[in-house]
Amino acid sequence: MCHALAFSRGLKYVGACPLKSKKFKKSLMGPRKELLRMLGVDFQVYSRCPKGANIVKAFEYYGRPDLFSAEYMDHLRSTSTPSVDLVQQQRPPRITVHIRRGDVSPCGKNTSGYFRYLPNQHYLTLINRYKEELSQRMNYTVVNYTSAEIEVLIFSESKSYESFDTFRKLGHKAVLDGSLQTVWKKIIFSSDVVIISRSSFSMVPAIFSLALSPNPT
Repeated sequence: MCHALAFSRGLKYVGACPLKSKKFKKSLMGPRKELLRMLGVDFQVYSRCPKGANIVKAFEYYGRPDLFSAEYMDHLRSTSTPSVDLVQQQRPPRITVHIRRGDVSPCGKNTSGYFRYLPNQHYLTLINRYKEELSQRMNYTVVNYTSAEIEVLIFSESKSYESFDTFRKLGHKAVLDGSLQTVWKKIIFSSDVVIISRSSFSMVPAIFSLALSPNPT
């Protein structure tokens, strides 16, 4: 979102860095750089803020969906080169879902006018809707599907107020506590439909997704 803010102000965004004397954990630097490599963007993550850098605080762009204008989205996609070598050439038709759990629950506080927790039924409704839509257009894609059966792949965390058995009983796959790289790869390079939660973690790869129809919720 800071990248979008910089674009709206006619500035060049060069990357993210920790405030004051704090440092990003070294264990996180590698995965973050790998995620940026996937996107093919021209900015990076710094362990310390560069001297003389113009630092933008989160409150300036947080909760600003207006920043994602059509002009900005065209600019973002035209200046990035996702790693097409990661595209899964042969796969089943797939709906990939990110369900935010872990740090959110039905008892959580209202954030910027909405609750971050979305119940299982919310995702089930969307899955059923897009399964029907995807089944109708499967014959009109260039993807070399290995099966006619639609796969529903769910990424989330094991710490959850609701059980994921509801999804498993319907034959959906639930991957819990997976790596960031795995989730992003599936969302960007090997999905036909993407359903995301109220989370910037899944919003970013959904923006770059090669899916036929990315669907933020």
